[in-house]
Amino acid sequence: MTNDEYFKSVRGTILERINKEGYQDYDDFSTIAAKTVTEGDSTNIRQDRFKKEVSSHATGFFRFNQVEDRSRFLELVFSDIEGLTETSTKGDPRQIYIEDIDSFSDAAEVEASDLEIDDRLEISEEEVKNRLREIINEPFTQADWGGEQNDLFTSEVRLNDDRVDTAFMLKGPSVSGEMYVSDAGKRGDQVQRLFESPADLFIVQFNGKFEDRLIKHIKEQAEVANAGYYCIMNGTDTARVLEAYDLL
Repeated sequence: MTNDEYFKSVRGTILERINKEGYQDYDDFSTIAAKTVTEGDSTNIRQDRFKKEVSSHATGFFRFNQVEDRSRFLELVFSDIEGLTETSTKGDPRQIYIEDIDSFSDAAEVEASDLEIDDRLEISEEEVKNRLREIINEPFTQADWGGEQNDLFTSEVRLNDDRVDTAFMLKGPSVSGEMYVSDAGKRGDQVQRLFESPADLFIVQFNGKFEDRLIKHIKEQAEVANAGYYCIMNGTDTARVLEAYDLL
């Protein structure tokens, strides 16, 4: 494994612990902690040195997440990564785009400039779900509730000529402006819950524009979950798909 792959493996393990404790990766804590372990001659770092070095750079993370027992948290993190070696890896999730998905491939023929929308699609979340179900020929409905892992789970999506279990997270016009991490569920954990679904393809859809930090968050969660494939589907991409199948 390359040094970069080892770093990603360590960082992914740290992100898992952050999620498990209900925290957010504020001030890029996972990167700071992973570098402490993987850079230079620190691959055999002792726990006391790890705690000291990380603590000196992670004040913002601890304050933001209101971590009461910092020492315990760092001991848990160190325990998680202690068993990792430079020959282990968590895999490499692949980001794909809507036209890469067989079920939505006709969208490749639709240019964003051909659409009469201003980066935002004024169609309800429920209607987007129903139209996507129609495109992929998914016969079953799925009721929404607050603690769901996903908004739509289906085995009708086709990718690389095969059917794949696919989990969708959908967000309609209820979010005004750009979509932030805080807009993804009451606790900002909707993306994390999506990647807990037993799927091979994960699609995060929003009727508008994703804020950069949310895109980064999605990619991090895909890495933590060792997701096979994931797709970030903004308002323009959603409109392209619907237009391609005469459903806009």
